[in-house]
Amino acid sequence: MADTKGFRLSGTESFEAAVSSLFGSLRVTDPGPPAFQAVVDHVAIGSAIVARIQAAAATVTRDIQCITSTDVEWMHLTLHRRGPVAVTQDNRTTARKPGELFACDNTRPYRIIGAEPSDMTVLCVPRASLGKRADCMGRRTALPISAQDGIGRLLGCALSGMDEDLPRRGVARTYLRRAPALATRPWQAHPTACRALS
Repeated sequence: MADTKGFRLSGTESFEAAVSSLFGSLRVTDPGPPAFQAVVDHVAIGSAIVARIQAAAATVTRDIQCITSTDVEWMHLTLHRRGPVAVTQDNRTTARKPGELFACDNTRPYRIIGAEPSDMTVLCVPRASLGKRADCMGRRTALPISAQDGIGRLLGCALSGMDEDLPRRGVARTYLRRAPALATRPWQAHPTACRALS
């Protein structure tokens, strides 16, 4: 069963709150463009979350200060769709190109740097549900996962299909812009984001 939640916020602080509510606490910085914009479509399917993120240039960081013992332990499997990004985790920094898959483990620090606008679809899977495979995947963080064969091909096809379906299936859509604060109604739709900004 799919569970959708919606909220509408503004600015990089709001983007930080939105992605933190989905993926675990993160810090978001941007290079200072006059109008930061992002759109986040997301849906919960059982214990997993699928999110499509289209954002202006930004750096997303999950550092040691963000990680707590109460966090949900996720493995993030990402299909990178547009724009160059650099991914750093476990002393590895790699440049990812559109069409590539990669993984990040939220139990350890990571950083994703988008120097240009980017578009990606992220499947968040609880680490516990992956069993022994979680450790195997954890050893390959930030490295490309082949989308040409095996599980990578299946995952790539599934996430590509999700990209097409997310906006049409009533999935929550969050629009973010550096602009004056919106009315208080959106805060009621997502109290976690409101607390994150307080």
